[in-house]
Amino acid sequence: MGGSSSQRSAVSGQQGMSNLTPKTATPIADGAAEMNRRSALVCVVGAKGMLGQELMRAASRGGNQRSAVSGRQEGGRGSAEYRVVGLDIEEIDITKPASVDAVMDELRPRLVFNAAAYTDVDGCESNQATAMAVNAEGPANLARACHRLGARLVHVSTDYVFDGRKDSPYLPDDPVDPQSVYGRSKAEGERVIREILTDYAIVRTSWLFAAGGKNFLKTILKLAGERDELRVVTDQVGRPTYAADLAQALVEIGEHPAAGTQPPAVGSQRAMGARTCHFCNAGACSWFEFAAEIVRLSGKRCRVLPTTTAGFPRPAKRPAYSVLSTDSLEQEFGIRPRDWRAALAECLAKL
Repeated sequence: MGGSSSQRSAVSGQQGMSNLTPKTATPIADGAAEMNRRSALVCVVGAKGMLGQELMRAASRGGNQRSAVSGRQEGGRGSAEYRVVGLDIEEIDITKPASVDAVMDELRPRLVFNAAAYTDVDGCESNQATAMAVNAEGPANLARACHRLGARLVHVSTDYVFDGRKDSPYLPDDPVDPQSVYGRSKAEGERVIREILTDYAIVRTSWLFAAGGKNFLKTILKLAGERDELRVVTDQVGRPTYAADLAQALVEIGEHPAAGTQPPAVGSQRAMGARTCHFCNAGACSWFEFAAEIVRLSGKRCRVLPTTTAGFPRPAKRPAYSVLSTDSLEQEFGIRPRDWRAALAECLAKL
């Protein structure tokens, strides 16, 4: 079995449900009350997805479970209540500017997380228009709305924007050279955000797994329960990422101004600015090694055998080496990812 950046296929998130939709949002107020409401409202776009569900949970706790995006803020800076709004395809179609504008103008959030994407890597090859609409035009529509409202955008991207020819971890400012439609659509999404906004974070990640949704972990567990042996590619190397850990990091990044512990007020000079960074769990491995560890920890009686990319042809080209460096994440945000094996063990314990 080969690996992909994601095993799921969805246009605007997948499982889970938002706790508030635009139809039930508080009507827009005027003056100071409106400013206070805006600073307290956070939107998660793609809230039904594997990552979106984790983002809703993480936002409810706040960054590192210490400063709140939803809940109470404490520690000598006063306290404030935050609301988290979950949006998915039923509430917003990011490919349509009118839909994005209508929802964002009603909610007027201060912070927007975009976890919506078309992530079927092979499906993108035969659905190029959809890939570009969701992964490039969608982020552009969100970015324009955020620019108009003075909101911060935290956007999730992928290791597949790189060509995989490097032999050391990719840095955030390394040139991109995507080798697939999926990678090109995500790279274009990054480009348009940078063109439109000055207050954003683009966070690239890789090899996402979680207890919920469709992903490599769930696929391997299913196949290991059905077969005596599995063959998994050993010549693609990257860094697995636990969706819950990524979500927590996204919240910390989203609420991180140049100073203070909450997103700055509209017009403030303390805006986060433009950042591109990487988050993955620590440690690199091949898909084969990842699968072998999943089987070992789960106690499945299944042999995992190595194969090559050439022996497992797929419609979309995968980067042979897509290890992302997270050094700048620790330097800028103080976030140090834990080892992927520890994260995997915690995830498996939830199944």
